[in-house]
Amino acid sequence: MKRKLSFTDSINSLEAAKESFSDPDNSTPKSTWTWPTRRRYDQDASIVFIGPRATGTSSLAVIAASIQGWKVIDCDRRFEEVTGSTKQQYHSAHGVESYRRRKLEVVREALESNTKNCVFACGTIAAREKTDFFMRYARHHPVVYVMREQKLIQDYLGLADDEGWKSALDHMHSFFRQRSNIEFFNLDEGQEPLWQTTLTLFLEKKRFPGSGQLVCPLILRKTCAHVSLLLQNVFGPLSPTNYQGSSQVIPPSDIEWRRGSHVLRVGLDDVKRGVDHIHALDSDHDAVQLCVAPRDHEWQSLLLQDTLAWAVATLRRYLDVPVIVDISRPAVSTKPSPGAYLNMLRLALRLAPEYLTIDLGAEDNNIKEITQAKSFTKIIGCYHQEHPEDDFWNSAVLIRVYHRARDLGCDVVSISCPCQSFNDNIKCRQVSETIARLGLQTPIITFNTGSLGRLSQVLNDCMTPVIDENQGKNEKFGLTSSRQLRAIWHGLVPDSRPMYYVFGAEVKQSLSPAMHNAGFSFSGLPYTHQACETVQVGVVGQICSQESFGGASISLPFKSEVLALAARQSTAVKLIGAANTLIPDRSASRPQNSHQVRLDNTHAKIQLMAENTDWIGIYVCIAKHCTPANHITKHTSALVIGAGGIARAAIYALVRLGVGNIFILNRTISNACKVKEHFESIGDDLERSDRHSSPAVPSFHVFRSPTEPWPEGANLPSVVICAIPVRADEGTTEYPSELRDDWFGSATGGLIADLSWKRRATTLGEQLREAKFRGWARIDPIEILYEQGCAQFELFTNKKAPRKAMLDAFLEQYNATYTV
Repeated sequence: MKRKLSFTDSINSLEAAKESFSDPDNSTPKSTWTWPTRRRYDQDASIVFIGPRATGTSSLAVIAASIQGWKVIDCDRRFEEVTGSTKQQYHSAHGVESYRRRKLEVVREALESNTKNCVFACGTIAAREKTDFFMRYARHHPVVYVMREQKLIQDYLGLADDEGWKSALDHMHSFFRQRSNIEFFNLDEGQEPLWQTTLTLFLEKKRFPGSGQLVCPLILRKTCAHVSLLLQNVFGPLSPTNYQGSSQVIPPSDIEWRRGSHVLRVGLDDVKRGVDHIHALDSDHDAVQLCVAPRDHEWQSLLLQDTLAWAVATLRRYLDVPVIVDISRPAVSTKPSPGAYLNMLRLALRLAPEYLTIDLGAEDNNIKEITQAKSFTKIIGCYHQEHPEDDFWNSAVLIRVYHRARDLGCDVVSISCPCQSFNDNIKCRQVSETIARLGLQTPIITFNTGSLGRLSQVLNDCMTPVIDENQGKNEKFGLTSSRQLRAIWHGLVPDSRPMYYVFGAEVKQSLSPAMHNAGFSFSGLPYTHQACETVQVGVVGQICSQESFGGASISLPFKSEVLALAARQSTAVKLIGAANTLIPDRSASRPQNSHQVRLDNTHAKIQLMAENTDWIGIYVCIAKHCTPANHITKHTSALVIGAGGIARAAIYALVRLGVGNIFILNRTISNACKVKEHFESIGDDLERSDRHSSPAVPSFHVFRSPTEPWPEGANLPSVVICAIPVRADEGTTEYPSELRDDWFGSATGGLIADLSWKRRATTLGEQLREAKFRGWARIDPIEILYEQGCAQFELFTNKKAPRKAMLDAFLEQYNATYTV
């Protein structure tokens, strides 16, 4: 029998809610929080997760603590430690008011004595004092209010399906908002991008033939990724975050400097249509713009409810790109006052989005308030004239608009209007170039709307708004899809380097061409990727010198040999000593700001750049599959089997993840020692190569034999990587024949990553494939190959990889080539 919601151990939230909702004249929708004047926090400032039961505050605190490498403090457990009683026992013995006061004392003492490098999980806390401690604490610390779908809370707590529990949760919603400065909507872990679900189901069917269900344990993979994103949006990109979980090689937060970046416009009603509609959206855009245009009666409900937080979280979860919150400013003649618009912007900032638009028609003091409180959210100042005067784009007013937006603190400026004639597209471009010549570090977006304005959208440098191809035409803005804009661009400026290759001794069955060709086709790029099987590096050099060469995937045995062909090497290639990617290097002819690349640079003579994405695939998959119990620290141990180029890439990935102890096992001990000496000799470079890595350079060890016991004093490994390639002409013997069982004795289990899917049915192969040891999970090499391929696509194209289209082609080719 389901029970009714009771607040016997909670807050008197009804009074707080009434106080928050009071609005005598009903002219301006009221916010239900205290607006913080400070939104930048010290890098080591403790963070608090608060919220009612069943929202997941404890799990989120553990995840955040594992990411930051900080101490986690659960306030309920602290109460029991201090009082020697559970909350139920203390409540029964001393009464409700005494319990509330004592709990507040315990929590306050814990927060005041642990102001740095701690993560707190706090449930419902209240006493009847007029002054609330959390309101003061939130001035200098992030206090994150955690929300969840009401149906999940109802089911978890077994609440009766009546209006009482909904009303009670609404009151609690008001209470927690007043005592926080950030909001986080905790989505169910089962919600994830369609490509991830497709890949997981494929891997499970491959491992357990005949099974149609997902049997792998949930490890809060997507929640971990979103908590990591939250921490970076709160503390900034320099925070010591060692979790990434993304193979994007292009910084997703810098799309305003990326030439040709596209932003998908999605309405709030589109998000409400459900998962199937979101899954159908194009996946090759660089950001998603949540367009919120409230009707007169919707302003108040949007401010009081969690709809906006849910929509932002949903788009982040399914589309995995930066979110731009765009709230339409109400017309002067409509009912909501200007205060309603400002309150909505304040609410949006509490969600810590990557970008937030603000109408430059707002008052200067309102714009300044938002830009001064933006923290790490970037503000886009928008100037759109729906009814422009004649010769709008020749007006000197636009230059003044740009300078005003900069002076008020906007990070990006957008200027647009309906196109009145085809010539307006040329004038629009001229305004963009005039502003670019000022040399200021504030990107400009300029475009015309309407069907006549499409050319201006093609010529716009960055953050061009687009719609999904399945949405049809956008009558108001006359927008089109990313693929159509690229098709128009390449029709105007034919690409002289459309040929891409995979080079290697055994690449006839490579999956790379299918995956990259699918990505090219989906993105509207007129490129072709094909296999070139050869054992002569001279052939590679000859093809790479051709004018049509656009890029190449490099397989064995050329990963070290191709370095001689490249004029430049990435940091990763220099430290690993091997490359798996060659691309033309246009850096010499590229201006400082990528949005200023000129059309005449397209055919410039180009040298080669050596890159490596092998390490990215390994890095992403380990980060993605790590559980909070196995989060990587300077005490983590990892075992790498092998000493070749792929082993070096694996070691580099482990270093970037922050692993503190790396053990190497190889048949030829001298080669393992060379790898150890190589990484020890570049220790300082390793430390500086990644600002998110562990602050200490790892220690390296070489095993003389696979029968050696694990060294005393060192933690048992929680990551095992087999980096021994398997070739078709090799025998059936393998080194080592097997690994010691006690090497897998970590109390928290771990991850096994075998980097070859051609591993034979040997004892070692069975160990790696089955991961039978308690608490150990296996990362399939197919997933690693797919992740490095997506990263490689982005290096080839400077575009976000269309992951679902590439995955479908990748798996189809795999089944056709390797499935018997």
